[in-house]
Amino acid sequence: MGVSLPTNSASAGDPNAVPERQGGANQQGAAKRKGFGWLAGLISGIASGIISGALVSFALTPTGHAFAVYVFQRDPTPSCTNPQWLMQVPDDQIFANSYYFSPDTLQYHGILHSPDYSVDGDLRTPWLQWWPTTNMNQGNASDNYISWTFPTEYHIRLICIINGWTEDSKTYESTLPVGKATIYSSYTSNSKSGTNYQLCRSTTVSLKDYIHAYTYQWQGVPFDCSANSISLQIDNVAGSSITDRAGHLDMVPEPKPNNNISMPLVGLTEVRFYYAPSFLSHLPY
Repeated sequence: MGVSLPTNSASAGDPNAVPERQGGANQQGAAKRKGFGWLAGLISGIASGIISGALVSFALTPTGHAFAVYVFQRDPTPSCTNPQWLMQVPDDQIFANSYYFSPDTLQYHGILHSPDYSVDGDLRTPWLQWWPTTNMNQGNASDNYISWTFPTEYHIRLICIINGWTEDSKTYESTLPVGKATIYSSYTSNSKSGTNYQLCRSTTVSLKDYIHAYTYQWQGVPFDCSANSISLQIDNVAGSSITDRAGHLDMVPEPKPNNNISMPLVGLTEVRFYYAPSFLSHLPY
């Protein structure tokens, strides 16, 4: 009498057995993939948040703002009225110095016009010195300068100047504006000889006189050099500036021992320095 043995569905070719085992494996794989997908999504979200936060933080910095202006402005050319992507060296971080500076003798004024007035942010206060100084200090023309020192090195790209004493029409016609000037940067080495080395290419500029314009303007001087100090050397005063002010110039006695000689004053009201952030410093405009 034959005995009936249990039939193996796989060996019997039952198609339902194998799919049951495969279905279990697929469910386990799907669960694992779901777990990995959640983790990948979490990592991606965190990374996106960090990157987005960093970009927003950078955009809110002065450097980020400067970069955005440079990229998105159709005409990113800086000017004194719109410096665009350039940033101003803070006035309160600048130390100004000059060999000469003088008081005026005008009524209601009579103040000492020291070099720090050139970076005080006040368009009523100028730096002034005698002109010419040929009878002073043996006539050393190189002493007709004003210099500005920064606490750190900046890549200066634009210098803006208000020429003359522009408080009002009286002060403007009573003093002389600078005619031609040389702007440069230099430093003294640490060597024993203390030789002066030229760091930046000097720029010679002719500054305008607005005596007939009844107004004044910021005058821009392009510059392209990293420096921690900049100097302006007065080369001359335009003859027309002297002629147009004949009879109106404030004549101020020179210091001893030449105080029996009175000379007019020359100078400028305000200077601003604009620099490019480090990674934008070599971009053209």
